Amino acid sequence: MALCRYLTFLYITMSLTGVKKELKGYSREQLTELIVDLYQAKHLTTREYLEFMLNPDEEKLHSRTLETIEREADRIKRGAARFRGTKIKRELQRFDAFGTSAEHRVELRLETLRMLCHTALSYSFSTAQGNYMVKLLLETMEIADRNLMLPKYLRMIKETIAPGGSTWYNRWIFTELQNSFDDYDTGSTLDFRPSKENN
Repeated sequence: MALCRYLTFLYITMSLTGVKKELKGYSREQLTELIVDLYQAKHLTTREYLEFMLNPDEEKLHSRTLETIEREADRIKRGAARFRGTKIKRELQRFDAFGTSAEHRVELRLETLRMLCHTALSYSFSTAQGNYMVKLLLETMEIADRNLMLPKYLRMIKETIAPGGSTWYNRWIFTELQNSFDDYDTGSTLDFRPSKENN
């Protein structure tokens, strides 16, 4: 990522000839680093990646990604949530691929989890959707933990997964979220099925 950020002095509108001229001045190591950065940005096109690196704006990218996730999270039909965990996961991976900060990655996931928890208070969820929420919770905690920020976010995470109203819907999801939060270090399984008495 360092080399791509080094390119921020260039204008996005630079001609192809100008780009070629600039790259000719790079050493073999710098070109190798650039190629590795582009290869690792597997959820982006080369153009998307370079344009962001030339003019990085994490706040704007964060807001745009959150809007896309919110549209997905708001998919409701006949009293049931219709969001696709795979779609949300893809948007989060795409956000990460831009080389965004760990803080933004944690906060975007936390906001996403907050949306889903709010929806779970009023609409029925499938087992797959519940499983995805637990995985998202643990992923959020792991990123924060890996970057030495978990103490900063623990209270926010705990408040996010605590139901703020009636839990007639999806009590099993909130139970699993709270158990996973409490057992974060124990490596407990992520796959579960709701019992009929709890659903």
